[in-house]
Amino acid sequence: MRNLLAPLAWLIGFSASGQNVLLNENFESTGGTAPPPGWSWTGSPPVYIAGASGGFGISKESEDLSVPSPPTNYSGPLFHPLPYDPAWLYRITGYMYVFGPGAATAGAGAILGWMDLTTGMYVTANNITSFSQFPNWEFKISPYQTVPPNWLGPNAQFGIMLICGVGTGNSYAAFDDITVNYTLPWVGVHPRIWLDGASEPGANL
Repeated sequence: MRNLLAPLAWLIGFSASGQNVLLNENFESTGGTAPPPGWSWTGSPPVYIAGASGGFGISKESEDLSVPSPPTNYSGPLFHPLPYDPAWLYRITGYMYVFGPGAATAGAGAILGWMDLTTGMYVTANNITSFSQFPNWEFKISPYQTVPPNWLGPNAQFGIMLICGVGTGNSYAAFDDITVNYTLPWVGVHPRIWLDGASEPGANL
């Protein structure tokens, strides 16, 4: 009997959790009278409209370029806090469209990032954006992506922001059926295994 050392190496990929839903919002739980629990905003309040699936959607007004600029390039977004983990891969799906006055250019954004609700300042990472101003809903989906850690300050929260981009004060971006989920990245493992068993001398077995 003698011990045999068998160095084995292989690559194993796995995802421990699969997809996990962090937010699934259709804006219908309050019957179009107020934003559902968990949402907050700065600037003008959100407005309810007919949504993509026959219920309620919600819209935000763009920055009014005729008045002094707010702290960011956009009007105050709708914001919902979410759990954060630097190792998670996040994805957003949802319906959006933009409508505005004539030649005004506006963009809809559903964005993951960090926001300080006391100042209205925010930094962004993973996002889905539509610049269409035609009156139809468009289904959008972002890639899976990590989000950098917070460097905005101690009051910043991680979450999803729904915003209307550059335009005039009467441009709007509308949203419905917003979902945020995450998955874990694939991990490579290179193990070495020591085997112990019977040996047949002379046969190299």
